[in-house]
Amino acid sequence: TPLGLANYFTTVVCADDTVDHKPQAAPLLAYLSKAKINPVDAIYIGDSIYDIQCATSAGVDSGLVLWSGTSPDSIKANYYFKTPDDICRMLSDFHPT
Repeated sequence: TPLGLANYFTTVVCADDTVDHKPQAAPLLAYLSKAKINPVDAIYIGDSIYDIQCATSAGVDSGLVLWSGTSPDSIKANYYFKTPDDICRMLSDFHPT
């Protein structure tokens, strides 16, 4: 891949993999199915209303990143992240090492 990120992912769902796209649940549900993850055990983190709507439609908790200039007042998510470190802290609370 151009960015060299492919080795960091074991499961990938692209736009061509589903007929429906965000904000519909289809892409996220396809990912969860391929990865064998229960929606209640997942969080979908994004930077737009479409990401949050996709998560909600799929029955998955949502996280909104705020460093892209998105206003938390206009988008209702389960979690809000001011920095990438906030995500790491939240995940470590759920899966302590």
